[in-house]
Amino acid sequence: GQLWPMHAVTVAALAITLHALVLAWSTKGADPVSPSVASARMLGWAGVVINLFNAVLIVAEWVPVLFIDPCAGG
Repeated sequence: GQLWPMHAVTVAALAITLHALVLAWSTKGADPVSPSVASARMLGWAGVVINLFNAVLIVAEWVPVLFIDPCAGG
């Protein structure tokens, strides 16, 4: 019956991950005119990939909670 904390924590984690994804996306678009900018661009792409993976994992972990009550005894 008391699933709202699970949903709240999941939504908060997803929001943080999506915010980090937006930040990484804005970093990856820089033109590589110097080695430090090229490194930042590579780190931006790595951040995009990692955050997309994390967002998929968060949603995949949340989907069963939407359909099955983990607190129900039985």
